[in-house]
Amino acid sequence: MNSNNHNMESLDYEDFIKKVTEITKELIERNQLEEALGIVQKFVSPISNTLEKIIIMNKASYNRMKEHKMLGIITSAESEAREAQIMMNLLTIIIEDFPRETKIQPKQWNIKPSTFETIIDKNREKIQGPMISLERIDWMAKGQDASKSVCQVVRPDGRKGTGFVLKDGYLLTNWYLINSKELAASSKIIFNYEEDLSGNLQKTSEYDLELDDCTFSPIREFDYAYIKIKDNPANPLSLWGYLELETVSEPQIDDIINIIHHPFGNTKQFAMGENKIIGINGHKLLYKTETNPGSGGSPVFNNDWKVIALHEANKSGVREGILIKYIIEHIGKIK
Repeated sequence: MNSNNHNMESLDYEDFIKKVTEITKELIERNQLEEALGIVQKFVSPISNTLEKIIIMNKASYNRMKEHKMLGIITSAESEAREAQIMMNLLTIIIEDFPRETKIQPKQWNIKPSTFETIIDKNREKIQGPMISLERIDWMAKGQDASKSVCQVVRPDGRKGTGFVLKDGYLLTNWYLINSKELAASSKIIFNYEEDLSGNLQKTSEYDLELDDCTFSPIREFDYAYIKIKDNPANPLSLWGYLELETVSEPQIDDIINIIHHPFGNTKQFAMGENKIIGINGHKLLYKTETNPGSGGSPVFNNDWKVIALHEANKSGVREGILIKYIIEHIGKIK
């Protein structure tokens, strides 16, 4: 069958992949997660046992999240964070896993093209308000890529926070987490402390910090620790990349911000909520988002996934971060 002929009675597997992918993406862009889960469960699950198990796990996670939100076990911000993770999981399934599994055994799918148009038209009727930008898919993929460079900081006394990698293999985190060379020498950073598509913990990677390559600025100044990470040839630090800094444009009031962190010492999460800048006070950036103990040392991103600040504290419902340009300028003067 000619995969380019959409007037045929049924779709071949290439058209089938394209149609399911288009619909699922559009539903995710419109924040219709439940409908997107329904699509992948109906059309993607039958492709393979592997996909079926992954989709069942994500559907169960979504239903559990809804129940916990209804019972007041989790906050709205926590439920939004879990929804965002499930959306990322679905994107991975339809962009990577679905085409691969489908093409293993090409076949004719007895599904009329009109079936897909009917499904998407029904969902359009439920939409209220403007559609989210179609750049949303690419935006989420970039955020997922940036998240690789975010790590958990673990001190010898068990206290935990967040940090991230900058160019040339340096860790940036808060001074109040690591405030001396001795503490740096006995602390560790952990990458990939997060869950896979099935909700299982992924394999983590640990690194030590250099005792003799540290730069500090206490809370009364810029509250940062800038420390060289010890590389491991058997498990190169380069696997986790590094984050880009915003060095051109200045953050503005009402700009969207994003944070990736390890709240309460838990697995890596996207901070959800209103997520916008509400003020700038000298070297401090003021914003609204959902952060908790363990979030200190997190990167504050602009909407292009470039770092604009180092998250520091929660004060009376307002979050504060140190603008990255002041930190980089200070490091340059000291080193």
